[in-house]
Amino acid sequence: TSFDSMNSLILLALTLFASTGSTIKVSSYFKFDEVEHFQTDYKKYEQEGESIYFKSAKNQQEEYLLNVLLSQKASFEDTVLMAKLEELGFTKSTLSSDKVDQLKKILKPNKSGIDEVTFCEPIYNDVLVFKSKNKIVGFAKICFGCEQMMIIGHNMIESTSSPTEKFSRLKDILKQ
Repeated sequence: TSFDSMNSLILLALTLFASTGSTIKVSSYFKFDEVEHFQTDYKKYEQEGESIYFKSAKNQQEEYLLNVLLSQKASFEDTVLMAKLEELGFTKSTLSSDKVDQLKKILKPNKSGIDEVTFCEPIYNDVLVFKSKNKIVGFAKICFGCEQMMIIGHNMIESTSSPTEKFSRLKDILKQ
């Protein structure tokens, strides 16, 4: 009957959908071919025992800086801030293609879905800006002290604490 053939088609479609779904693997957060590394030292912004954080009156540049260094909230629109990192006192370096390839191997979504827990407030002294064909496709704010990272792309935001080994490899790539 036509009802049985319809059920067979639906079953076949579901089987195909399920089998293709299981073969799709997320290999990285987004595709990139260039990475800029920005780095700063938060302590250099402390003046006479009072950090910018505790200042009652902050100028716009100080607000931007605090947003980059301390904010746990982010969106892809923050790429506007990424364009101002050098103005905020960050030093910039462009990673070699070898280092970009190494990052692609490390920066992958956590397969287990379980992050390690850390109990510190991150200060994101390192920022990676990911580009594809000269356009920003995402960025990562990194705190090596807490081993926490916030990765932001067009349609995703992930805050993660990864195994120490991953952060150790990441630090080796960025600090050599």
